[in-house]
Amino acid sequence: MIILYFFLQSCKTEKKNDKPLNLDNKQFKTIISKPTFEEKLKKEPKLFLKFWSGMTEYEFQKVVDILNEENILSGKYKYGSTISMNSNIFNPIKFLINENCYCNIYPNFDSSNVPKLVSIELLDLTAYSNCLYRLYKEKYGLPSLLTKSEIDSEYVENNPNYSPKMSYTNENNELVFLNEVFNDKISSIKNIKQIQKENYSTSNLTYLLSENPIIINKDSNVIVISQDKYEFKSYIYSLEKSQAFKNYQKDISIVNFSFNKWLHESKFIETNSKLRTVSLKSEYRINAIYMSIHEYNNKIKERMKVRKNQIKDSLETEKRKNEKLLKSIESL
Repeated sequence: MIILYFFLQSCKTEKKNDKPLNLDNKQFKTIISKPTFEEKLKKEPKLFLKFWSGMTEYEFQKVVDILNEENILSGKYKYGSTISMNSNIFNPIKFLINENCYCNIYPNFDSSNVPKLVSIELLDLTAYSNCLYRLYKEKYGLPSLLTKSEIDSEYVENNPNYSPKMSYTNENNELVFLNEVFNDKISSIKNIKQIQKENYSTSNLTYLLSENPIIINKDSNVIVISQDKYEFKSYIYSLEKSQAFKNYQKDISIVNFSFNKWLHESKFIETNSKLRTVSLKSEYRINAIYMSIHEYNNKIKERMKVRKNQIKDSLETEKRKNEKLLKSIESL
């Protein structure tokens, strides 16, 4: 009887334990480990070189260090201070294409709490060699670049800085008289004289894209190759065109080398010249931006939205003008 009693009691206990457990799901959270930097470096689809879309600044810095060790990049990225082309123009990261060619690299991160890489821009500062574009031309069969003179227009004018002097005080506080070649004997002109295009110098050519921009689809990424136009002026003063002055310059700088004397006297070229030739110039610098197709499509949508709003504003302005015109006609 005693044995039977204990057997029945054990069965009751087992029954109680057979009831389903009603525990909170939070107690069964699955812990998923995030991929390490090494795993991302190995497995993430690459945007450019070993960089991937969505990487953090810290990860970008580590990849820059790796590529520095491999002699592919030159320069450091300071984690925590987002680089832009404006803020980092004097200390950029350089992509070493070959021993004679490099371009600057500028990463673009989003504005989230933990900034993520959105795109990478490569800027070729060698406007007269365009080694970066040659790389893409050979790899993707792109069209050749067009060429043009860097001079867009030229004209001759009276020198606004003309205030001639024929002497100066040197570093020893001695009075030194300038050579007679600094006395500009050319006549002033009444009106600005435009120089004809066929007379422009062709020694300095600038290169430009045959189509701007050029879009290259590569896997899940897009490469946007475009160009920016930079305009600037240069001046040639009338004394510099004088043969007597050229001979004097050659004599003082080559035959009787006197660096300090020429350093003092060359300043008078601008002030002692009656005329100056103004060259309006431009050059094109080519850049390539790497971004994901998703990011590229977003930028297209943003651009279309801006354009749509611009058209809408323009139509509303035109409508108000017409309404105002109609009211003025009706008041007649």
